[in-house]
Amino acid sequence: MALETAFRHCRLAAVLRRSEKRAQKKACPVDALSGPVYDDRVGRKERVAVFGRSDVRSDEPLYSRAVQVGNLLARGGFVVVNGGYSGTMEAVSLGAREAGGLVEGVLCRQFAGRDPNPYLTRQIWADDLFDRTRELMDRAEAFIALEPRMGTLSEVTFLLALWRAGHRVPSPLVLMGDAWENLQSALESNGVLEEGARPFVKLTRSAGDAVEWLKDKLTEGNHGTERKASA
Repeated sequence: MALETAFRHCRLAAVLRRSEKRAQKKACPVDALSGPVYDDRVGRKERVAVFGRSDVRSDEPLYSRAVQVGNLLARGGFVVVNGGYSGTMEAVSLGAREAGGLVEGVLCRQFAGRDPNPYLTRQIWADDLFDRTRELMDRAEAFIALEPRMGTLSEVTFLLALWRAGHRVPSPLVLMGDAWENLQSALESNGVLEEGARPFVKLTRSAGDAVEWLKDKLTEGNHGTERKASA
């Protein structure tokens, strides 16, 4: 597993070096929120935000699963949005770039000393954690939450709270992993996850199932998400 991951990193590094050389030959536009935009196609694709842990190592199964998620999202025509740092955020970014996809990383100026992962095609800077969370949600039409720690759990519960308060129209949300199965059961049995939200939430352990379900829900056109930020 570790050898396979190392080989994957080396192979993608060569691709990134070629991409960076091409990018240096043309002007890179900059907007108020982001750093260089290396590909202007981002404005014509739907975005999926992926929430996940920063403490997952590259030799762990959760990392490989996140790589697969990013890969399938990119192959499905989506722009991947994530927190831009290490762990599953890095893995999702790696998977998307392997498939030739675009990755927007929403970074935080309060995280001094933390380097963005090297697979981002766009860096979007937020002043603090609250702005970062809002930007992650505002940029996406759909969401995938991988195995959580407290940060991922807070992002999902905040998204559900926005639905409940009427501040955001419900969007497709996939919960991936064993932990979510127990959490969803507890939320439903205690009436925390309302009946009206259930059609927009899917529990699965399969990356392929997750991406196909998102495609179907977005094609239906009943999610109604209004994205505040556009490229």
